[in-house]
Amino acid sequence: MLTALTIKDFFGRMAAEPPPGGGSAAALAGLMGVSLMKMAAQVSGKHFPEQTGRLAAGQCELDKLHATFLRLIDEDAQVLAEVLPVLSRPDADREPGLLKDAVRQAIEVPLHIARSSLDSLEIAQDLLTLAAEHVIGDLMLGAISCHTALSGALLMIALNLPLLQEDSLQAHFSSQAAALKSAGDQVLAGMQQAVYQKQAYQLLDVNQKTAYGS
Repeated sequence: MLTALTIKDFFGRMAAEPPPGGGSAAALAGLMGVSLMKMAAQVSGKHFPEQTGRLAAGQCELDKLHATFLRLIDEDAQVLAEVLPVLSRPDADREPGLLKDAVRQAIEVPLHIARSSLDSLEIAQDLLTLAAEHVIGDLMLGAISCHTALSGALLMIALNLPLLQEDSLQAHFSSQAAALKSAGDQVLAGMQQAVYQKQAYQLLDVNQKTAYGS
């Protein structure tokens, strides 16, 4: 299991021949994101005990997503190991059923990563109004990491969509991917607008003139 490896060994594997590949990397970004969100929620609960219930509810959902991303790191690598031999066969197009199943797997796991990433972003958006000031940067980094996970998963979907030989199936997955991208971009943009207006983060606001530049 990839998740049982040390950080050094994990990235040594990733730097070699796949698997793991982009899907596992996307899930890893999501895992980092929800971990930062969990930390921010836990710290905020100590500062705002009156918000413990709402923060605990968010942490409970993040616990589930944490476990999901851990599983998806290995699941995507496993699917990639099974799919690559099929896709690399010179006669793959002569067995459309086999090819269709392989490509669907290569799309459905990243799609799960993308959905989980959007779920995580929406939780981060809810937590933003409850977070202690000194962990808002951590929470925002968690959101950015989950948006990266979403973008990475969508890249893997886009890579494999042309391999589907059914236009209706292509359209089905393409519409889901487009909806996830739109929703994720909207959540992140809203969070960036709220956070980057704060004095501590104004150097990141491209629309704001600060002492760091014009």
